[in-house]
Amino acid sequence: MLLTRFKSLAEIVTTKTAYEAWHPLSASPRIYSHIPLQFRWGYEAISEAGQSVGLMGVMYMDEAFANVRGAVDPGVRGNGIGGDLLEALLSEISPELTVMIQPTDVRTAAPALLSKRGFHCEDAGVVETFLHDLAETPSPELDVPDGYDLTTVFGVPSEDLERVIHLEKVWCMERSQPVGPRLIGEYSGPQEGFVVLARETGGEVVGLANVEMTNVQGLGLTELFVVDPPHRRRGIGRALKAAQLLSARQFGWREVLATVPEAEHPATRINAELGGLGMDGLRWVREPLT
Repeated sequence: MLLTRFKSLAEIVTTKTAYEAWHPLSASPRIYSHIPLQFRWGYEAISEAGQSVGLMGVMYMDEAFANVRGAVDPGVRGNGIGGDLLEALLSEISPELTVMIQPTDVRTAAPALLSKRGFHCEDAGVVETFLHDLAETPSPELDVPDGYDLTTVFGVPSEDLERVIHLEKVWCMERSQPVGPRLIGEYSGPQEGFVVLARETGGEVVGLANVEMTNVQGLGLTELFVVDPPHRRRGIGRALKAAQLLSARQFGWREVLATVPEAEHPATRINAELGGLGMDGLRWVREPLT
């Protein structure tokens, strides 16, 4: 077995279809196939036949935190490939960083593999991911609170940019994530993504929900879903989510994947009430070693 380091997505042998098939026990295996597109660098396991049988990479890393994801072909599990991939990654990540990894199939050897390397389970049993199957669930009713309006756009209007950046910062801080560059892009049309904006009637933007198309045809990923704290508990979040799902259905999308920061977050209740299929989240964390 050969481990190769990749510095760009062009160097990965693994196909999207193969990576998707490596998650046979997930509630919806195809939702994970967008993950390789987000790897910054990592390692790939190549068999003697030249086929990729494992992939693990860093999705995000700064001076304090590293987010790692990966998977191994079920046909070769139990041969230490996952451990070798993780060891190779950790050898290049400073021991002063907090490292988080989320196994996509906890019925494998992942828990034992991670415990052995100093990781602990942070939130076993916490539902943090919801899949909305638009073909299986009825269209939600759109009830916009008095004094607010919703609009669906493919690019943020320049006059709203400052408020959108503010909301992105709120989103990052509530997830204890570093505030980085703008998270919402400019979409050329519904085939790439869209944003639902909530604003006070005649006033400024106070909430937003975006969806970006993944590499899986018809599957959208919610990257941002946030309401400015002073405007919460007024039904804006539910209205944003309903408008998001209605727009996705109108644009011909089949599914929308959404994540929430914690079990008690209002987004958990909203996603569940609007037909989202909840899936267990499981975060394993290694605290700084120095």
